[in-house]
Amino acid sequence: MKSAKKWIGICGILPLVLLLSGCFCVEVKNNVRNPDKYFNEAHRQIRRLHHQYPDRRGPVSTINVLVYEKSERQLIRVEAPLWIIDAGMDYCDTYDIDTDCDFKFSDIDDLRDLGPGMLMEADSEDSMILIWVE
Repeated sequence: MKSAKKWIGICGILPLVLLLSGCFCVEVKNNVRNPDKYFNEAHRQIRRLHHQYPDRRGPVSTINVLVYEKSERQLIRVEAPLWIIDAGMDYCDTYDIDTDCDFKFSDIDDLRDLGPGMLMEADSEDSMILIWVE
């Protein structure tokens, strides 16, 4: 009896642990003086994807965002599985959330159709941004 309760407890906690360890990563580095090394590594990763999938036909499961705020010397890196995006889209659709975004949440679903590789790169006076999917 005691063993059964233990297994029920483990089975109840296990999905929560797996959900929280779903490869969602947000990293913030302050006082970064040389963001080029981070962007160069990201570009190497993107080149590997383009070499591996030259026609961009391949599995896509993760979106990556790398942002450098020049005035604050702050580097922000986000890596999120697309299922989190899907869950967010389902939530927004279910509750009809009004957003101030310049895109439709349905457009995010098209990321899988684009295939692995770069989505966007921008370098302005204020920031550097790199977004890719893998």
